[in-house]
This record gives sequence, C-alpha cells and structure tokens, in this order.
Amino acid sequence: MADGEYRLVFYANGKLFDNGGKYGKKVIGSYGNYSERWDATDGSQLFSWNTQPDGTGTSYAFNRGIPGNVKKLYAQWLETGSVPVKLYNYVDYSQEISSAKIGSSYVLPEPSETPDGLRFTQWRCYYRDQNGRYQQIGMIAAGESLTVTEDMKEINAVARWLPDGKLTVDGIDYAVEAGHTSFEFDGWSAYFYVESGRLEMELRGYQGSDISLPCAANVRVIGGENWIDGTLSCVGELYLDESCAWGEHPSLTITAKEADKPAILTNKLTLERVPHMTLTAGANSKAIASLSGKEEFNIDTDTTHYYGRTSREASENSVGEGEIGDMWQLRTEPVMCTTTVDGNGGTTADGAASITLQLEYGEGYNLRSAGFKNSTPI
Repeated sequence: MADGEYRLVFYANGKLFDNGGKYGKKVIGSYGNYSERWDATDGSQLFSWNTQPDGTGTSYAFNRGIPGNVKKLYAQWLETGSVPVKLYNYVDYSQEISSAKIGSSYVLPEPSETPDGLRFTQWRCYYRDQNGRYQQIGMIAAGESLTVTEDMKEINAVARWLPDGKLTVDGIDYAVEAGHTSFEFDGWSAYFYVESGRLEMELRGYQGSDISLPCAANVRVIGGENWIDGTLSCVGELYLDESCAWGEHPSLTITAKEADKPAILTNKLTLERVPHMTLTAGANSKAIASLSGKEEFNIDTDTTHYYGRTSREASENSVGEGEIGDMWQLRTEPVMCTTTVDGNGGTTADGAASITLQLEYGEGYNLRSAGFKNSTPI
C-alpha cells in the first residue's frame, strides 16, 4: 500500500460472501472511506455494517462515510421475517440501523445523541412498501410503538427537534414551539427547521441590542446597514454570511456594550463571505469568544480580507485564521477583482466599446446594465 493508505476489512460475520470468503478487504486512500454492499452465498439480505459482531457498536448503512479510525466492519444480516429500521438524525446526518420482526410492535427509542441547544420531540415515520412506494405512518413519540406489517419492506423514522431555550432579539424572548417556528419583524426574520435542528436568521437593516440564538444557526445579512449594540451569541455552530450582489452591499457592525463581553460568543464560527463586517469587544475581552473555552474557526479568505487589533491601543494588521481568536477588534474588506466587459461590436451610449468594472469577488453583475447596443443592422 502507498503512504497514507490502509485496509478496511469487511467480515461476513458467520456467513460467506458470494465470492466464498469470510472477509473482504478494501484499500482506503485519500479519496475517502465508504462502506460497500456485499452479498451472501445463502441469499441473506445485508442491511447494515457494525463495528461489533453482535451489532452493539456503531452502525453504518451502504455508501456511507466511515471514520478513518474504523478498520473493521461486521455484516449485519436480516433475519427471515424481519425488516430493516432506519433512524435518521439530519442534525449531523447520522443514521442508526436495526431490524424488527413482522407482526411485532417496534418501540421507537430516544435518539442516541441530543445536539447542543436542542430537545427531541418525536419521530416522523414512514415505510417503503412491497411495491417500492413510500407510505406515511405519522408522528410517533419515543417510547411509543408501531406495528410492523407484512406490507412493510423498510421502516424509516426522522428525528424532529425544537430549541431547548428561547430566541432573544433586542431584549424580547421568543419561544420556538411546534406550529410556531417562523418569526417576521422589522429588520429581521427567523425560521427554525425542525428536522435539521437549525435556525435560519436574516438581517435587513437591524438596529438593536443583543441577539441570542438557542441552537446552531445560519445568520445571513441580506440588506442595509445592520448594527448590534451588544453581543451575537449562539449555542452550537454559528454560520455567518453577507449577501452582496447586484450592487447591494449590506454590512454588519457588532459592538459589545459591556466590559468583558465579546462581539460574538459561540463554540464554532464559520465566516463564509463577510466583506463588510466590524466586530468590537468590550474592555478585557476578545471580538470572538467561545462558550466552552475551545475555539474553532472556519473563515473564507478567498472573498474577504481580515484586519484586526489586539487592543484599543494596538495598531491594525492583516490577520489570518489562526490569529482571529486573539483580536479585540476584527474588521473585514472585500477582495476586489477587475472585470472587463467587451461589447463584441456594440458600444455604450457614450461610444465605449468595452467597460472595466471593479467588483467584489463573488459579486453578481447584470450584463444588461452595461448598455451595449449594436448599431449595425442585422
């Protein structure tokens, strides 16, 4: 094997694979590690892989990514008269697989893990019938059961969530509950997705105090000048983006209003495209701080320049991803690019055969606005 490669071994676990072997090997390289489908000589149906022979370890479906520390997987064969049960958690795209006997009552469990800031509510259940069509069962709480019928070829259940805390905007608390997951106010809106367990917030000229997000969230700055006089905090991962396009360049300024307070407080921060952002901490704090004390940043330097100061008295310098956590103030500017639009024989109203534009990297431009016209009859 080449450097960086290793073998993942698939065990037939009491049977023989269709090639007659008790195990099979797969060389894993830099392209990634995925589980495969193997058949048995006796026609048994393989419904999952597991890190333990008895199925008590971590289960993996076919064509799912396998962590690099997993070197052995054991086939889990479906017993005659049983159907596979797949439990999906779209928060982290995990999947748990088990089986249930036809004619039995299958009890829905609690999810094996509850993400930060969320509480589990119920399972959305459906099944694939013998004709390959999906049929809805309905909502079932953990601890309740469903009857496994002969028409069921496969049972599926998707976990649904609600935030464990409240959404707080400008000093007002908003409870996110079943049937009340959408909010629309002057300067901001928010929507909670019950299956991905994520809050989507849009800022459109928001001018107010602290914003506290009770779970992992995507915050998009989509219009106007936005000012947060306080702290933007998030339980879980915070994804921040400014939607600059078609000549519109919204901005976000967050200024902590108290000493020892950061501008942004979260465990994991992704800055996707934020070319017009300024973060300023209170005295004795940093612009970005972690709830857990373990900082994790992911920033896009292709579209955004980052500048920072370690204190009010310090000079401003260009900063990289590894330095962001040390900044008292963080400021961004867009990466600019020069674009030339050629009229291809046409000219603008003032006779120009081409125009040169300075655009932000990633910014959209409407070519019709260039105004080229072809004076030659066709």
